[in-house]
Amino acid sequence: MADPVVMLPEPSSEDVEDVVWGVSTAKTLWTRGERKEAITWIRRAAEAARAAGQSFRATELLMYASELDDVLESLASAKPEAPAPDAATSSDASPAQAPAATSARAVSSPAPTTIPRSHP
Repeated sequence: MADPVVMLPEPSSEDVEDVVWGVSTAKTLWTRGERKEAITWIRRAAEAARAAGQSFRATELLMYASELDDVLESLASAKPEAPAPDAATSSDASPAQAPAATSARAVSSPAPTTIPRSHP
């Protein structure tokens, strides 16, 4: 299943430098697949907004972080568990080197028989 489309916060012209930095860092991390770390940076941006006296912006950023947490939780619960590896593939060999499944065994020809000769 593909990741759902999410809306990340955008920097605002009223944002202080620390908020812009936090939001920009979060977007970069999110695109790299570092979702939890991205949410942490959105929370840091919210704290920077609060420290700068921008309580509305701080609340807005915290709402983004909360919604993104919910998305990650729903993705985690929607993913099926991976099947346990069986004995045939649990070795250190790569999948290309793993033994073939029993239903796809190659049929081998019988070994040649030797007829004993008597020596004169």
